[in-house]
Amino acid sequence: MELAGQDVRPEPLEERRKRLAKLLSRRTKAMRDGIQLIEAINGDGAAIFRHACGLGLEGIISKRLGSRYVSDRTRACRQSLSTGACRRLFPRPCWHGCAN
Repeated sequence: MELAGQDVRPEPLEERRKRLAKLLSRRTKAMRDGIQLIEAINGDGAAIFRHACGLGLEGIISKRLGSRYVSDRTRACRQSLSTGACRRLFPRPCWHGCAN
């Protein structure tokens, strides 16, 4: 993961998000093609997940503030899927809040 030849993986999540926001604020082809940076929501992850499920969303991605990018599974990044999404994605039974 690099920007203008600089490796940004060691930078904290907040700094990488700032860089991405700046990049996408320009009228680039990516913007025209529909790439969007979703606003980060800080707070009670369980409450946010319940709200997302209530809205019919498939789930949420949670990332630890200050975390560095790692191209492997890590406790700093977790995917929580709604029960409905689990049923659609996995033909076998799945538990509520599947972890990535």
